[in-house]
This record gives sequence, structure tokens and C-alpha cells, in this order.
Amino acid sequence: MRTKPMLWDLVILGSGFAGSLMAMIARSKGYRTLILEKHQHPRIVIGESTTPLTNLLLDEISREYKLECLQGLTRWSRWKQDHPELRVGLKRGFTFHAVPDKASAQHPGSWKKELLVAASPNNDLADTHWWREDFDAYLLEQAVDAGADYWDHSEVTEWVEQPEHITMGVQRPTGASEIQASASSAMTISKPSPWPDPQIDPDAW
Repeated sequence: MRTKPMLWDLVILGSGFAGSLMAMIARSKGYRTLILEKHQHPRIVIGESTTPLTNLLLDEISREYKLECLQGLTRWSRWKQDHPELRVGLKRGFTFHAVPDKASAQHPGSWKKELLVAASPNNDLADTHWWREDFDAYLLEQAVDAGADYWDHSEVTEWVEQPEHITMGVQRPTGASEIQASASSAMTISKPSPWPDPQIDPDAW
């Protein structure tokens, strides 16, 4: 006998920081939310560093959606004060360096193809290098505390779009499940396309 599919308003594929932030925002609006993760936490992922605009955006999101847990992540000094248990690096600036191909990967001895950005004037306002293993796990924990459901080791095996909802088949360690989400609110939080973008011409810098 076929069991009735489990229903959510929003299903998010991927529990990186983007997926968890989306889940927290959705829960603040009252949406029944499920996060599906192919792997598990904690996990080793490539690090990430913020820019002043990133920190301002995190601050704006925290205020607009009343997500107080994000306030402590908006600058290095606040992070160290509020979350000493989460590993983080101090970032004072960064450099863009145009490398059009492997043959020119060595520094050419000229600064013409480099852009130096002084990100912050002092440590109090400094940006951060996220230790993604800690950062992602923390945001996921906050999303779950906000009421989001979370399934790890789960892979979508079927996707059927219907007029009023999307039906998905999900394979989990405990077996196969069928879930549904409203057609307007199923989304994938995916990785960006690998660099370099063929549309970007380094010589145009």
C-alpha cells in the first residue's frame, strides 16, 4: 500500500551556509521547511572569507528577519566575543590577481594585473575567514532550532512537477521516502560554476 507523501512548504537541497540561512528566513516567515543533505555535518569544506558588503548583508538579514544569532558573525571582534568556540580567522584585506592560464601563473613582476583591497581599518571592524566546518554546522544548528526539519545522507532520486506541488523521491539510509513541496518553493542551493567563466576576459582588467 502506497503511503501518503510527507508535505512541506519549502524543501532546500543542500545544508551549506546558504541553505541554512534560507531555512532560517523561511522559518521566520512560518514556512514548513525541510533541508536535505547528501552528506553530513561536521564536514571539511573549502574556506570562505567575507568582505565588508558580506558583513553588512548578514547584519541586514539578521535585523530584517529577527535572526539575532547572526549578529555575532558580522565582524571579527564580535565573533571572537560571542562565539569563541567557532574557529575563525582575521582578515584585513585581499588581492585579486589575474591568471589567464597556467603558463602565466608565476608572478610577472608587474602589479598591473593586481587589485589590492584594504578591507578594514582595524581588528574591531575586520572581516573574517570562515572555518566552514564550524560555520556551516553552527548555522544548520540554528536552522533546526528555528524549527526546520533536517535529513542527512539523503539523495533526491525523483523529481516530478505538478500544477500545485512538486513530488520528490528521496533515498535515505532507512529507506525510500516520498515528499512534496509547493511548486513555487522548492529550490536547490548549489555550488557556483567553476572559475574561470568563459565570459570573463582577464585582459580586460
